[in-house]
Amino acid sequence: MAIELNEGFATRLRSSIRDSRLTVVQGSAEFIDGFLGEHGLPAPDAVISGIPFSTMPRAVADRIAAAVAGALARAVASSPTRCGRTWPTTPRRTSAGRAGSGS
Repeated sequence: MAIELNEGFATRLRSSIRDSRLTVVQGSAEFIDGFLGEHGLPAPDAVISGIPFSTMPRAVADRIAAAVAGALARAVASSPTRCGRTWPTTPRRTSAGRAGSGS
């Protein structure tokens, strides 16, 4: 799925890229969950972005980052394995800097 804020560019992407695997939606990435749901898509394994966070209001940037992070977290939580292997976990560090159980 490609999420594009600019309506004209979203239209151009839809008309110029003929690939049944690509869904182009017009809107803000802060609504990623709604777009995924509307199109019956699962949480993404990865997000590639060209969002200009430094040029937008902080509150908007924070909402987009939180929405994308939430979608990615659901992908990880829904499947502990990717590509046929289990992702390793990193041991938590104690205040003394030693690896601990995290309990």
